[in-house]
Amino acid sequence: MLFRRCLQACLKSSGILPSLRRIFEDIYQVIPTGVGKQRDKLIRYPDFTCAYNDKDLDKAVNEKVGYQLGTLGSGNHFISIDATSNGMLGIVIHSGSRKVGHLVASYYNNLLKYLDNDLPKGFAHLNSDVGQAYLHDMNYCLDYNHIHIIAETFLWLVDNNWKQFF
Repeated sequence: MLFRRCLQACLKSSGILPSLRRIFEDIYQVIPTGVGKQRDKLIRYPDFTCAYNDKDLDKAVNEKVGYQLGTLGSGNHFISIDATSNGMLGIVIHSGSRKVGHLVASYYNNLLKYLDNDLPKGFAHLNSDVGQAYLHDMNYCLDYNHIHIIAETFLWLVDNNWKQFF
């Protein structure tokens, strides 16, 4: 579950672009990046409760959610800072819900192999109990992803004196 968010700051790019190398070094110091990377310190986030009442999934997701919030991951996940066409500072973060979304999606993919036999394997009727549970749980992952991306940005901004680059 990947989501791309473009944040255009209300700042002129000319003040920050000369400092990009230092900024990226700082980002990699503050935002854990790579496969399996997580924070040492828990960031509180509302607990996940599987709408299909699977306590094992609840436990697996809740063990990851607070430690992966505000981390970047690997593969095609990235942070990009550049000038926009109108000379403003642009920040693009392409990230995802990390292990949280993977756990939930895998759970439903496995579950749906045995349900709703009139549909291709892995599909559900959205008006069914399992279809509604899937939507509920994936919406949690989507909300987590939005907060996750915001956290990546603002954890770095707070950890570093943003004004020092101007």
